[in-house]
Amino acid sequence: MGCCRGGHKQCLDVLQNRAARIVARTVRSNPAVDVLKWPTLEERRRKSVSTLVRNACKVNVLSTLNIILNVIIQSMRALLDKATFYIRLL
Repeated sequence: MGCCRGGHKQCLDVLQNRAARIVARTVRSNPAVDVLKWPTLEERRRKSVSTLVRNACKVNVLSTLNIILNVIIQSMRALLDKATFYIRLL
């Protein structure tokens, strides 16, 4: 395609503008994108990146909490085993 010479981001912007003109049945693309209330591709890229980062942080926090809980559970089991041992001695 001829529009892709400047890079993929520019090509996608051109294609979005063409699609907006077709959907809005207008000649100018910027007002068409505004009238259709389509987010710019740059806005969508930023949102996607922030979502990926947020989800990655959630996964890291959850896995860290899982490790901590497992350590606590193992410690509690060890304490219960010791308590049971001492009770049997009595």
